[in-house]
Amino acid sequence: MKQIRYTPKARESIKQIAHYLIGQTKSKAFVKKHLDDFRASLCQLLTTFPEAGVQIQIEEISCRRVVVSGYSVLYLLEPEYAIILLVYKQNEPKLKA
Repeated sequence: MKQIRYTPKARESIKQIAHYLIGQTKSKAFVKKHLDDFRASLCQLLTTFPEAGVQIQIEEISCRRVVVSGYSVLYLLEPEYAIILLVYKQNEPKLKA
């Protein structure tokens, strides 16, 4: 079972998501539960299926991307850890009619 570690940039991206959600909902309790559920889902996925993400290349870094609870997560796999690089909300593309 792999452990999950977050880079400072990943922690900052989650903090920015929290600030945005608080501004939208005005409920810190909702945001805390939402992010706790997100982290639990991410941990469950990556500890069970660490290679679930699609292999991608970003700025000479080979990493994986997986979508959890509507958030894209970039991560690296190390022998004992999954290292979360960044979490971001990816809007769905609008298809022209």
